[in-house]
Amino acid sequence: MNSTISLPKKDYVLILFLAIVYLLIRVPFLEYLPLVQDESIYSLIISEMADSPGLTPTFFGEPVSWKPPLFHIVYSLFSKLPLSIELVSRLPSLLFGLFSLVPLFYLLQNAGCSRNIAFFSTLIFLFSFVSNYPQTALLADSLAFLLIITSLFFYTEKKYGNWKFLIAGILVFAVFFVKSVLAFMIPLLAVVFYLNQKDILKNPIFLISLIAAPLALVLHFMLLDSVGLAEEFYFSEMKAHLSAKGGILEGAYQVASSISTLLIGAGFWLALSFVGFWKNWRENKFMTVWYLFTAVAILGGQFMPWYFLPVFPAIAYFSSLTLIKHDGKERIDTFFAIFLALTIIATIIPPLMWYDHLYSYKYPEKEVGLLLSGKENVMILGNYRPGIIAYKVLTEKRNRQTIDFGWILDPGDELSDEIVLEYVDDYYLDKYEVIDGSFSSMFTNHVIYRKDTDISDFDYIVLVNHGIVLDGDLIYNNSGISVYHNS
Repeated sequence: MNSTISLPKKDYVLILFLAIVYLLIRVPFLEYLPLVQDESIYSLIISEMADSPGLTPTFFGEPVSWKPPLFHIVYSLFSKLPLSIELVSRLPSLLFGLFSLVPLFYLLQNAGCSRNIAFFSTLIFLFSFVSNYPQTALLADSLAFLLIITSLFFYTEKKYGNWKFLIAGILVFAVFFVKSVLAFMIPLLAVVFYLNQKDILKNPIFLISLIAAPLALVLHFMLLDSVGLAEEFYFSEMKAHLSAKGGILEGAYQVASSISTLLIGAGFWLALSFVGFWKNWRENKFMTVWYLFTAVAILGGQFMPWYFLPVFPAIAYFSSLTLIKHDGKERIDTFFAIFLALTIIATIIPPLMWYDHLYSYKYPEKEVGLLLSGKENVMILGNYRPGIIAYKVLTEKRNRQTIDFGWILDPGDELSDEIVLEYVDDYYLDKYEVIDGSFSSMFTNHVIYRKDTDISDFDYIVLVNHGIVLDGDLIYNNSGISVYHNS
């Protein structure tokens, strides 16, 4: 016979348990991986923001539009801590994720979940790659998630007065300046929550709070327009995330890639949520609409599991309903505990394999960056492997060095070996279409990008994903990266 399991009656005991679990399964990953892909770019932007604070993020001194400024501003406050490059970059994400546990636990209860469902939904949320990765990586999503959950908590909390809506609106405004249009999901969910309370829907403070996201959009557009980047962000980057260049087939591939990313990141929780949603979607409109936002995340989540972080609490909620609720009653017993433990184990195996793959693929970038640190007259040429740049520049900054270098980036894999050789001979070659100085459009416009430099003769040539042989000594060759030294 299965024995019934009762949760501790004190909320602080449950929250402390969740916090301990959170730290145990996240802290080991903070320094395991070298900086991965865009983490490297963000680390450099944050470093520049720390050196020259402002409202417009810059990359090699040129304004960029990839992320609104608040993300870079907040993370720059941590950038001078005497920690490793990986730890100082990712520590804010860990802390913001930790701080989100309390508002998440109470938000779920405000939304109509029982205390048991709220606890196990939060626990399930913790044991997913969708939440673990962005909360241990240099990404804007952990901060955005904290602001989203806290805003929704204030919108749904009954014990505060009407001014709670003003606080919620301020947080919505802040979300936009971290993760842009993601902020619009909050007022939509707030309206759904109060659909049956017309007095709230007519409340002036509530209505004012709903304009926070549109107001932030207008101000952000004006801010970008002042540096000539508004059109690039709102009509190039946004379009790239929500559409496919190759038509229907390319669109189908992107959707399939997003779904496979979600399957790896959510594991069995996703399958359990389908069952829970099918059986219980009519019972809680707020959680149902929140869950349906998963379809929006699929449009842009290609190989990026963190895109599903804002909707994963709803996935975890419907998963926990499947495990706990039977014939309209909640049942927490030994069988449930065993099944939950086995599901957790099965869910974490694919992400561990993903971490292992990322480590083998990205560590060579760190090796080369450290190898080049402190060396002058360096040219880096080829595909997008930004860890090389980040580890060279950040290590030099820590050693109070500012060493110029050259970088020719080919984000679209369009440079032939013959053209690469031409650039090796002449960095300033004007034979092909090149964007000089600014890398702001490199994620949406696949042409050649060239960093400004005063160097005319290069002693070190780094080739990325080009197997051609150059004159000089080959001092490094691994994972598609080769380094030549002209002695």
